[in-house]
Amino acid sequence: MADDGDSTSVPKTDDNPLMMRLIVRMLSGKWQNVKNMTTLELHERMEAAKKDPTTEKVVVLDARPPEEYDVSHVVGAIRVAPDGSDAKQTIETLTANNPDKRPMVLVSYCSLGYRGLKYADAVTTEQQKAEDLPPISAYNLEGGLFKWANENRPMTDHKDRPTIYAHPYSAVWGKWLNSNLRRSTPEP
Repeated sequence: MADDGDSTSVPKTDDNPLMMRLIVRMLSGKWQNVKNMTTLELHERMEAAKKDPTTEKVVVLDARPPEEYDVSHVVGAIRVAPDGSDAKQTIETLTANNPDKRPMVLVSYCSLGYRGLKYADAVTTEQQKAEDLPPISAYNLEGGLFKWANENRPMTDHKDRPTIYAHPYSAVWGKWLNSNLRRSTPEP
């Protein structure tokens, strides 16, 4: 168990990967129609899309508020409303910026998964209502930004500078982020 001196001890991911899988499963149970994508798969698909831009269009959506996004986000991520209220507008904008109608893979994330799953569900709901869209597959990033950061995957801050830090969200949930990676405010 990780213990930073307070009375609420939560095991860290690197101390207990089983606990992370249980949290992911628990969160996913609420949105059973939303698929998860692993951090490794997202990283590989992003790299493949860079090498061959004629394949699928990979779009990463950050479903966290500005104060979290500013500390760090997945490279190239677009910040969206955590409650999913802008899902229709996001789909319309992304579709307008996809004139060749390549298949789109939308991967939303938050700190651990709740808001990312909620956003992916909102995208799926809006997609079902719309007509004449290119194929869109909506996913949640399994383990969210905490898992991405814990695996030392590339992130940038509000000034597009590389960073290793991530906003810990809260004292309880932030324990899933390695302590040396936690930062509540952006670097100056």
